[in-house]
Amino acid sequence: MKIFSYILLIFCTYDTVARESALDNKVAIISSIDTAPLNAQQIRNLFSLKKKLLPNNLRAELIRLPLDHHASKLLCQNLYQLYPYQIQRQWDRRIFSGKAIAPKQAITESEVVQMVRTRKNSLGYISANSPLLIEYKGQFNVIAVY
Repeated sequence: MKIFSYILLIFCTYDTVARESALDNKVAIISSIDTAPLNAQQIRNLFSLKKKLLPNNLRAELIRLPLDHHASKLLCQNLYQLYPYQIQRQWDRRIFSGKAIAPKQAITESEVVQMVRTRKNSLGYISANSPLLIEYKGQFNVIAVY
């Protein structure tokens, strides 16, 4: 019976660790928008500054972290399969040509959460394993995890 208990404990611990480590490499897209979830292509277009409008035809206000932040690296890697400097180049081209407005920059994930909570039609991203997702549950929408 003891052996069975140990085996069960090992499997339960492994499952918990596996779930937590899966979230270590993911980023959560958070939003103040009360509409249907955005699909991956819409999120890609918004964060690459190709599109300005949300599905409800209102201008999206994007909030980003510094490109050397872990969540920014994950966003670039998981959503675009690009390096952060490549996304920065795309942003620079669109911003300097007048086709897009630069995303607002936050320094920390908690600042992203505060900005999303207080601004209408805003989108931001934080790490999927961030305790802020639990702390502010219900005050913003998690629309996707990548």
